[in-house]
Amino acid sequence: MQIDREKGRGRFSASGELQPDDAVELTTSALAAAGVERLRDLILDFTGLTLTRSLSVAECYSAGERLARVGRGLRRVAIVAPQHCAELHQFVLTVARNRGLHLASFPSESEALGWLAG
Repeated sequence: MQIDREKGRGRFSASGELQPDDAVELTTSALAAAGVERLRDLILDFTGLTLTRSLSVAECYSAGERLARVGRGLRRVAIVAPQHCAELHQFVLTVARNRGLHLASFPSESEALGWLAG
């Protein structure tokens, strides 16, 4: 994880192919690490990451709850991912948002940075 202490921001990136459970674990680990570092904002760059399959509705619900619980102390979380990936897993983001995590997905890091700056 890259950390910008002055801005209180972290950046985590992952690439390769993962099972959905491993991707959720990786994401929650990044959120937890950002919390330990007392960061306000986090960029999760998943542009190079692919899943071996889509998450089921139940898996999306569980993942969203878990992300919200682990990322509770963060001000904002920006996920950078290809549009098709963000659309497939929109329910994860909705569940996490409904539980208080302020997060959004973006197709580019520049858009994510703009949102975090706002």
